[in-house]
Amino acid sequence: MSEALSAPVAQAEGDVREQDSANLEETGWYEGKANGRHRRAWLWLAATALVAVFRISSSHGSEVAKALLGEDFAGFLTTDPKAVASWSESWRL
Repeated sequence: MSEALSAPVAQAEGDVREQDSANLEETGWYEGKANGRHRRAWLWLAATALVAVFRISSSHGSEVAKALLGEDFAGFLTTDPKAVASWSESWRL
């Protein structure tokens, strides 16, 4: 990310973490090959009524959800269960 965008992105990420509710989604695709195998990538979205934050990651793991929402996100979360399946038992319905 360019230096010019670092402050607005940090502000948006902070805004997501402070909201009472958020939606977390991810979708994957293949990104060429490495050592004869397709590489995977995921586009993550953390969206609230006020702001949306996107992140591209090589991981589909819950660490990306934690990075987007913060370790202690206390709001109401709507998501595909796979996105946070191993992160928080309290989010399973």
